[in-house]
Amino acid sequence: MTELDIKDKLAAWGAWSRSDSSGLGYISPCLLIMRGNVAETCRAPRAHYISDDEAMLIDAAIKMLRQDYEVLFQIVRRKYYRCWTAKEIAQHYLTDIEYPRLAHLDWEHKDKKRSDHRHVGLMLKEAERMIEQYLA
Repeated sequence: MTELDIKDKLAAWGAWSRSDSSGLGYISPCLLIMRGNVAETCRAPRAHYISDDEAMLIDAAIKMLRQDYEVLFQIVRRKYYRCWTAKEIAQHYLTDIEYPRLAHLDWEHKDKKRSDHRHVGLMLKEAERMIEQYLA
């Protein structure tokens, strides 16, 4: 079995976090019916196996990132848990963190600041690197 890179681990962690993650291997029929009637917001393109222990280690590393760098934590959360694209993160989230005084402005307002999706990509790479260091 090959070692997963950090992006694959984070994608697996996101899928694990969105799942029941009870570890019991049983989901009640009522829960299946309820989940069947709700639109799924995110589906990982590749399914990688991750154990509960490994997922909890990644979860702890992400919590450490949150303590040190809230913006990087939010980017990782939006990317791997919510499955947002870099463009979606830049448009709908990052600008309000970077420019909180302008958060109330409409998107068409001339003073509204916008982040570039490439900037989000660079920040995401930095966050992934830091999480990898926390895991080491």
